[in-house]
Amino acid sequence: MGRPWLHFIHPEHLEIVKERMVQLMNGMSVRPRVDVKLLTKKGVVIIESSATKIKFEGQDAIQYIIRDVTDRKKYDEMASKSEKLTMVSKLAAGVAHEIRNPMTAIKGFIQLLKASKQYNEEYNDIMLEELNRVESIIQEFLTLAKPKIENSYHPKSLNQIIRHVTLLLDTHANYKNCRIINEISDEITIFCEENALKQVFINLIQNALESMSKGTVKVTVEKRNGYGMVIIEDEGCGIDEQSLARLGEPFYSTKQTGTGLGLMISYRIIEQHQGHISFASKVGVGTKVEIALPYIKEPVNIS
Repeated sequence: MGRPWLHFIHPEHLEIVKERMVQLMNGMSVRPRVDVKLLTKKGVVIIESSATKIKFEGQDAIQYIIRDVTDRKKYDEMASKSEKLTMVSKLAAGVAHEIRNPMTAIKGFIQLLKASKQYNEEYNDIMLEELNRVESIIQEFLTLAKPKIENSYHPKSLNQIIRHVTLLLDTHANYKNCRIINEISDEITIFCEENALKQVFINLIQNALESMSKGTVKVTVEKRNGYGMVIIEDEGCGIDEQSLARLGEPFYSTKQTGTGLGLMISYRIIEQHQGHISFASKVGVGTKVEIALPYIKEPVNIS
């Protein structure tokens, strides 16, 4: 009591908080919530802060509300790491299977060429095609393994992201007697963290595949009301209304071996991209997931 509030803001964030307050007092709009480090007797804690301009005793003032989110941040980080490890282990089996098939074909054609001692153009083309396939799968797998860098949002092609993800999951689909089909209309550019979005789409498409013993997962990309829409439809067992309402809760899953963390993290990632996810499902018919992401309306150079 009796000490200025700003004395408790960590030096790393002090200028940011001051600038935010100046903007509020000048009638400018600011982000509704910001994470800030706070100095306490117990050490540094992370708070979620919200500030609003109000009138106090007839004068302009700022109402500053804080919530300690230190434990939540730690939990989110652990949940994210756990889900990534689970996802990578599942994908590893599919990648190994995907690589083994073309390598077996290449080995067979080399043995044929060795036995005939004659050059065969057709064999050569098939081997090159299979090697390109292996290279594509390995590249996509390595891309997912790269750690996320903060502030790494860049203009990216949503269409290309979906193509990469479906290419990666084709093997898993074939193994389950299923298939993935894409319907992509307009070229859509979004401002995003590419690897994070790939994690979301892989999780949702895997869920769709696991809901079916056989069938088709349809992935549609289109523009709608200022958003780039990714629509994932399956022909699986469906989800009842009660379970549908609980989707996204940690440790709640419609799968016996599921943790529910994958969908929770997916919701968080889409929210960070200023988008939203919605589910519709009918038991015995299938499930439809719609992911809406704001797209860039002006042409930009895509890296």
